[in-house]
Amino acid sequence: MPTDHLCSTCVELNESQGEAPPHAGLRPMLELGERQMFRCRYCGAFATSPGDGHEAWSFNVMGLPVQPG
Repeated sequence: MPTDHLCSTCVELNESQGEAPPHAGLRPMLELGERQMFRCRYCGAFATSPGDGHEAWSFNVMGLPVQPG
């Protein structure tokens, strides 16, 4: 899925290649070992933080993965 459905702050985070911390609109939902799942208050996307061998943030909108920036 393209980044069209992400808000501008999630797009920036998606393009950061894992170097940026979560933005203020992301609220924690679930802990996944070293990673954490968030839900964006602005666009509704689910975001999973880097960790456990994953170098970048991953996003999911309407059940579909968003391609990395």
